[in-house]
Amino acid sequence: MAWSPTKTPRDNERLFVTLRYIGNVLLIVGYFTILNIDVFWGVCIDLFANAITMPWPIKHKIWDVVMLISFFIIVELHKMSQILA
Repeated sequence: MAWSPTKTPRDNERLFVTLRYIGNVLLIVGYFTILNIDVFWGVCIDLFANAITMPWPIKHKIWDVVMLISFFIIVELHKMSQILA
């Protein structure tokens, strides 16, 4: 089998799983930040965490998780608009 410079589906899966793990940890950090430090930075962390967590359930067609993350993103964007207004 010849070497290929392109990524394999297995490499993409590892990337999505790693992003999911990092996103889940960042969600916890974000909610801790919202409750104890600063709402603005906590919402920023949560938005980033949700964004990097989203590709995994989309790839695996877990639509209930996609809808739940989308709901949280909408709530966080609303809170961000209140803070910035």
